[in-house]
Amino acid sequence: MLTRGIDLYRSQKYIEALECFNQIISQDPNSYQAYHYRGLIRRKQRDDQGAITDLQMANTLIADGEYTNIFQKMQDSIGKDYPHHSNNESNDNADFIYIEYMDFLNPLDIQKQHQQFLL
Repeated sequence: MLTRGIDLYRSQKYIEALECFNQIISQDPNSYQAYHYRGLIRRKQRDDQGAITDLQMANTLIADGEYTNIFQKMQDSIGKDYPHHSNNESNDNADFIYIEYMDFLNPLDIQKQHQQFLL
């Protein structure tokens, strides 16, 4: 199910991916991968507090220094990497800038690297 959720996320099918990650978390509340991706989806939906909460949970569960550093940078940028507008008509066509963290952060890769250090 995790692979399906990630595939849906990468295909920008965020609502379906969110449903997958919600189901995974309900079955396994220790799935840091599901919290990570759900946090990214919430961020794209501009649910800043939900994104921070999920990414913080992923950070707690993975307990990896590299992820912690990246999480802190992500947390600092959430809500700042796109403009917040009021209901002003002049802002209807405003462009929103997103920083996509998936290109350099995959919690599965971090887990593999962490396991290699333990061997």
